[in-house]
Amino acid sequence: MNNSSLIVLGIYRSGKSATTEMLRCLGVELGKKLYAGHAHINAKGYFEHSDIADKNDEAILALNSAWDDILKNRISGENLRI
Repeated sequence: MNNSSLIVLGIYRSGKSATTEMLRCLGVELGKKLYAGHAHINAKGYFEHSDIADKNDEAILALNSAWDDILKNRISGENLRI
């Protein structure tokens, strides 16, 4: 029994699902808690572990931000203390 883990990390729209699907095609076992696909959008699925992806979404929400809003919480000059 092999207890190794491989985690594919990346930002949204960076190719995580494509990379993970490629690993699946090469024989890597992905587990059973993957996000399902949507018809006419991504029928094959997203190849992302739902628990890990959900924790990532929770962390972004806790920061009062969104996946596509990289400037919302930027540090301005007046907030920067050295």
